[in-house]
Parts: sequence; C-alpha cells; structure tokens
Amino acid sequence: MRAPLALAVAAALLATACAAKKPEAPTNPYLERAGLLYAAGVRELARRHWTLAEEAFRQALDAARLADDHAWIARARFGLGAARLRARRWREAAQDFRLAKDEARRAGDARLVERAEAYEALAHARAGKPFSPPEPKAVRTPDARLAWGEALRVAGRCAHARAWFASLGRAEPALLAEARLGEALCAEAAGDTEGARALAREARRHAREAAMPRVVADAAMLLARTGEGREAFENAADAYAIYRLLAMPAGMRAARARIEALAGGGLAGARQWLARHPRKKEERDRP
Repeated sequence: MRAPLALAVAAALLATACAAKKPEAPTNPYLERAGLLYAAGVRELARRHWTLAEEAFRQALDAARLADDHAWIARARFGLGAARLRARRWREAAQDFRLAKDEARRAGDARLVERAEAYEALAHARAGKPFSPPEPKAVRTPDARLAWGEALRVAGRCAHARAWFASLGRAEPALLAEARLGEALCAEAAGDTEGARALAREARRHAREAAMPRVVADAAMLLARTGEGREAFENAADAYAIYRLLAMPAGMRAARARIEALAGGGLAGARQWLARHPRKKEERDRP
C-alpha cells in the first residue's frame, strides 16, 4: 500500500525533507522552544503519530511567530503540512506548504522553497486539483524532485513522473528506494509487469539498505500482485508481517486478500498461512 508521501513520502523521508538548513544555536528562548517542539514533531512523524506531530509543529509555529523568525516559521509550517499530508488532509496540507514557501522566501532558504513548492503540488495531486510542474533541471533539491515525481504519478502523468524519478541520478538510498518504487508503480499501471518487478526489486534493495520497512513492504506487495505461486505468497506474507509491525491495517488487508486469492487457486502454503493467521483486530483502520 503506497503511503501518502511525503514521499513522498515514509516518515523518515518526511523528517529528512522537513530538516531544512539548520539555524545557528538560538539565543532567543522562543527560538529554543520552537526548535525543541520541531524536533518532537519530527519524532512523532517517524512514529506515525500524525495528531501528536501536528500538535508539536503547531506549537513550534506559535513559538517561531513570537520570535518573529521567518526561517523557523517556515520550518514549523512545513512540518505542519507534512503531518497533515500524512493524515490525508490534503487541502490543509497544501495551504501549509504554500505558506511555508512564502516564509522560506522571506528567510532566503532556497532549498525549503523548492521542497515546499513540490509538496504543495503533491497535496494538490492527492486532492485531485491541477498543478504545473517546472522542468526537472530547474529543481536542485533531490527530495523536492522526488516529491514532484510522486505528485505526477498520483495525478496519472506517469511519463512525466518517471522523468522526475530518473532525474535523481545517484542519490542516497532512501531517495532511490522511493523513486524506484514510484517508477515500479508507473510500470505496473502501464502493463509492463516485468519492468515493474525489476524496479520493485531494486526499490526493495535500496529500502533495506536505508532501513525503510514501509518501502520494503510496498515493494513486496507489488511483487505479490504481479507474481504467481509460492513466490507471490512469500512476498505477500512478508508484506503482511511488516505492515503489522508498522500498524498499517490497509496494507495488512491487501496482503491478506492476495494470500486468500492464492489459497483459492489451490496453493497449499497460502491455505496453511490463513489457518495459522486468523483475521486480527489490527486489520481494522485506526481511529
């Protein structure tokens, strides 16, 4: 199950995207409070606690406003947008990213401007609203390129999305994992099963290197959907186990559905797995 990015996005990737240029050590107590609350918001994003992350970023924003510091206002506002994006509150997230972009411009933080603009487009894509991307060469920040690619993929513009994903070149494994998974989903949507499977395996390899279990599970789920027999079952079972650890009920349900389909086709291993794994309360959506 493809989580809403913030690429994008895994919580770890969102935390990386949120961590714009670090300020000097604050001497203003309001800035110190803003920094502590911002760090707390990043931690809660990594733990998938969207409501707690939102509250931490909101309080960081209040402190940054009291300090009248455009750089910290921009960072806190971006974090607020990241939390709302992960909570699927697309329109609010888009507004937060737009405001973060404006404050980042005032602060002279070009990288955060690029990030905020890209994530604003991703929020618009999730909400079904139009957006206009720049050319990949005009964007220098790698995770902003990833967010543009994901926005275009969500909008069904996979040919353009793949160009953005490919533009990352030799990036760090966390970004490459997300980019290859995005490319794999585009290939799957286009009916290129073998291409999708090859890209999913590459995404999984990068994700394991970067310790990104959600991407590992998403790649395994794609391999389960596009595969057959025992190999498909093993990928679905792996995905289910990871989604359960991450408390992702939609992913658990999707993995179980694939295993049930394989069991219905006569695969003994899938039938045995279902007998050992009755449907669990964790498969219900969290409030």
